[in-house]
Amino acid sequence: MTWTAAAPKILTRHQLPLLSHLRKAPHPLYSLGCTPDADSLCIGIVGARKASLHSLGVGAYLARELARAGVWVVSGLAYGVDAAAHRGALAVGGKTLAVLAHGLDTVYPAAHRQLARKIVSSGGGLLSQFSSGTPARRPHFPERNRTLAGLCRGIVVVEAAERSGSLITAGFAADEGREVFMVPGPFGAKAFAGSHRWIAQGAHLLHSVDDLFAEWKLPPNVPMQPSLLSERCQRFQIYTVGDFYDGSGSAALVALESALSTGECIEWGSQAFLYLGL
Repeated sequence: MTWTAAAPKILTRHQLPLLSHLRKAPHPLYSLGCTPDADSLCIGIVGARKASLHSLGVGAYLARELARAGVWVVSGLAYGVDAAAHRGALAVGGKTLAVLAHGLDTVYPAAHRQLARKIVSSGGGLLSQFSSGTPARRPHFPERNRTLAGLCRGIVVVEAAERSGSLITAGFAADEGREVFMVPGPFGAKAFAGSHRWIAQGAHLLHSVDDLFAEWKLPPNVPMQPSLLSERCQRFQIYTVGDFYDGSGSAALVALESALSTGECIEWGSQAFLYLGL
């Protein structure tokens, strides 16, 4: 039994304009839900599967701000930064596209089935160059990464060690003339060794989301209004609902509901949330 009853649609690379310019462009393509049109700006956000909590917050925050500006956030539905990016975009009702390394009759990892359903039901989509029945195999991931890079005008790498699949995506993006941005990490951090090497070799160092807005001449977002959580929470930290239950069950939970509805924080499990700040 598959995870969804919907049948994938078959697309040609010409229905996704940036892909039509790729060397060895994948054909055909399969999709569930919606895919970007010719006028859409698509930015990829990728990074480590076992990313630090701070990097998860950065990925979600960047995705949230880009989605608020009408950008399609593209990632690979993997653990870590990929999932954080999809969730950040969804938190503000934005559009996000997951590019998969297997057929659309399944979801890998299986723990992200609910996230995949939410992407589709929220106006985003899933895309694959692999037909139904094709499992997730190691050789498929670099192929998927090339397609992901080709769909996007730019790629943001949030955290990458020296040997990282995210750098494969960045390499494909650079080869196709796309812009590559690297989020720097702490001094000497092995988890960011690949990111730092790329910065040294000329990749854009991403200091803030404003760098992305300037690159693509996006108008600034309207400032978000803080909830009461802004006085109690630290940016890019995970909290549980119980942390804010004061016995009365009123003000703190109302503030949490408000923060979740605006994207000030995002759900991170059934009883936890990741606070992004404003």
